[in-house]
Amino acid sequence: MTLDRFRPVADRMLGPWVHTADRLGLSPDGVSLLAFAAAVLAA
Repeated sequence: MTLDRFRPVADRMLGPWVHTADRLGLSPDGVSLLAFAAAVLAA
């Protein structure tokens, strides 16, 4: 697939965020809820 060549770049960019979320004990659902709350506050 065309976007597979960008996977290493995405992994480097998202790595610190994933590590922090994991260290804080956030689940993927928790991250989604935080992102939704940030979007609501930004609106």
